[in-house]
Amino acid sequence: MVSKLAAFFAAYPDMAVEMAASERPTTIIEDGFDLAIHSGDLPDSTLVARRFAQTMIILVATPQYLSRHGAPESPEDLNRFRSVVFVERGSVQPWSFGSGPGREACYPHRSLSNKRYRTDEDGRS
Repeated sequence: MVSKLAAFFAAYPDMAVEMAASERPTTIIEDGFDLAIHSGDLPDSTLVARRFAQTMIILVATPQYLSRHGAPESPEDLNRFRSVVFVERGSVQPWSFGSGPGREACYPHRSLSNKRYRTDEDGRS
């Protein structure tokens, strides 16, 4: 999105853009926003929404971490690794691998998170 700002400001030189980020549900109109970019499922709303992009979440590790701990070969192997997880609406979100009938999902263990939550042994908050 940032890469598009120069062209946007060239086309609309009098426009001001302010950005706010929040993990809590926002009331766009009451909070004074003209436009919102939302990631994830949309709750029922009377607002007009259009999909303009799709994100892909990828699993990464530094070479140093992998040299110390080894590389996972399957989703089940991830249980022995420290991980950073995303917590949404109070729940740790699973990691999904693949799509369709072969899709696998797992809840990482021993996690660091984007919030104060930590996962228990089942990977749930």
